[in-house]
Amino acid sequence: MIKSDYHSHTSYSFDSKASVDSMVMQAIELGLEEICFTDHIDFTYPECKIVSPYGIAANIAAIRDAAQRYKGQIRLPVGVEIGLRPDCAKIADELVVAHNFDFVIGSVHEIDGIDFYYYPELYENNSKQQAYNRYFEATLQALQVYENYDVLGHMDYVERYAVTRGHYADTALEYKNHKELIDAILRILIDRGKGIEINTSGLAYGLNRTHPQSAIVARYAEMGGEIITIGSDAHSPRMIAYGFDVVQDMLESLGIRYIARFEGRRAVMVGVDS
Repeated sequence: MIKSDYHSHTSYSFDSKASVDSMVMQAIELGLEEICFTDHIDFTYPECKIVSPYGIAANIAAIRDAAQRYKGQIRLPVGVEIGLRPDCAKIADELVVAHNFDFVIGSVHEIDGIDFYYYPELYENNSKQQAYNRYFEATLQALQVYENYDVLGHMDYVERYAVTRGHYADTALEYKNHKELIDAILRILIDRGKGIEINTSGLAYGLNRTHPQSAIVARYAEMGGEIITIGSDAHSPRMIAYGFDVVQDMLESLGIRYIARFEGRRAVMVGVDS
């Protein structure tokens, strides 16, 4: 069974109000063995300046303090979610090197300096095919110049915001329509020993599938990829481990028997057989 949630946010992220303790207590209540806090470190436009109102040092200190207080009840590896931009590779690397993280998610949250969560231009100015391709192109460009991360976060989540910010009659993102770009991304990940996460936030947002979708997870495994983490992307206690039962079924249907947890940036494989 899936006992580790490897993508969650607290009030140290700009878009969450949850305290570390409230998240930890809920994770314990759910019977998790681990919850990894991966608070956001993104970069402002157009200059690469870290956006972290409370400071990353305070964030890490809070997690380590909680790890001591809840020792024996749950493990709390220290994680971070880095917003990937090709022009910010140097400062991102310096930040990761400077801190003793257990786990680093690399995620693409913006294209050409525009965060499509807040700004609908990506969808307004492009067809669905163009918008989704542009997202995958931006992801590929970032991965080509940056390597200091462990897994690629929510690989196809550009679809999530097309539902509320796009003008498309059908917002579905299908692997077959972007196969060349997606395969190029997966090849970089596999060749560099990186993983993907299965992020359940798509289920929470009513898309009825994870990020990435099952077809992309299957393709990653088919190409030889082995490192997979599971994360809810919870920004509040009630969303911790959301949809993990769905992921359990997905993994079994795809014949994937192991997922990863991390210690000191090293993947530890864990069986998911029920």
